[in-house]
Amino acid sequence: MPENKRHHYVPRFYLKHFSPDGKSVSLFNCKLARTIPVASYKAQCYRDYFYGKDQVLEKILAEMEGESATTLGSIIDSETLPTGAQAEQLAVFLMAQHGRTPAAAALVAMIGDKMDAALGELTAGADLAGEIPSFRDVDPLLLSVHLSIKAYRTLADLEARLLMAPPACEFVTSDMPVVFYNQLFAYRPRADAAAPGWLGFQLFFPIAPRLTLMLFDPHVYSVAPNSPNKGLIQLTSPRDVDQLNGLQIASAEENVYFHNRSLDVERLHRLFGKFRAAVPDVDAAAIQDGEKSGLIAVQIGGVRTKLELTFMTIRSRAKKYRTAFQQQRYQPAVVRRPTVAEWRDEHESKEE
Repeated sequence: MPENKRHHYVPRFYLKHFSPDGKSVSLFNCKLARTIPVASYKAQCYRDYFYGKDQVLEKILAEMEGESATTLGSIIDSETLPTGAQAEQLAVFLMAQHGRTPAAAALVAMIGDKMDAALGELTAGADLAGEIPSFRDVDPLLLSVHLSIKAYRTLADLEARLLMAPPACEFVTSDMPVVFYNQLFAYRPRADAAAPGWLGFQLFFPIAPRLTLMLFDPHVYSVAPNSPNKGLIQLTSPRDVDQLNGLQIASAEENVYFHNRSLDVERLHRLFGKFRAAVPDVDAAAIQDGEKSGLIAVQIGGVRTKLELTFMTIRSRAKKYRTAFQQQRYQPAVVRRPTVAEWRDEHESKEE
């Protein structure tokens, strides 16, 4: 019996959550602007031997999926968030899912090409043959998965909420279901701020037609009070659901998937399709900075939908920080944990 050659980059167990009959799912193809009401969920989001014919990475991810299927099933059934080891395992799954898709691998490959070009510019004329490694020597998919999983601990200081859609509303998902965002730095022309370690980071992941998992930086955002079920926010505005579904429209490589066959996804595409990028936007350049001989500056474009949610606001201190930051000539990465520590020190000194 031949080994499994269909390597799914979005797990089948996950897409089954959006199946009304346990066999099929409805999809909207964003590139063709076409709805397919009934499609086999098992035939979605896969490529033959995508993770290699040696099956090593495929087996690692399959084992992770088995654990994640149990965790996500428990979240859906109980409408409560996991704790302890299950919460940590879920963080690994979220990061792995973000980094294991063809779109993620293509982005890493593009970054590598731009970095190689920038390195070539910095070392032009120097005899460094064989001394500087090339990104072309690295499998971009393996690198994407490795870096993503390695960064799962950056989610540890975030808070989590379950968002429940109002009656008659539902969440859609896509072939890029884990979406990174950052409302605090949404003014930036690039989306590099939507990285897990940045101040103001947000993550959105629909786990069922009525439930979306949200992670967020609690030092930057204030959210609506919880319901009696700790960690659950019952949404009341259909517009919030549209906004969250818009993230899936904008981030999808090709397909958006949904449960209710009569859902008007074409309307969502009309509203949010304009935020879709035709190709990943990456720029890497060699720059001079004072006495330093050279730097590589990398900027990455990504999802930007002018996200506004009625249940989430930016805290006043974060707004003041952003205003001061915008006035700086250079605006480097704002790593969350050192910045939050500085805020705490400042607060304690004022109290003294």
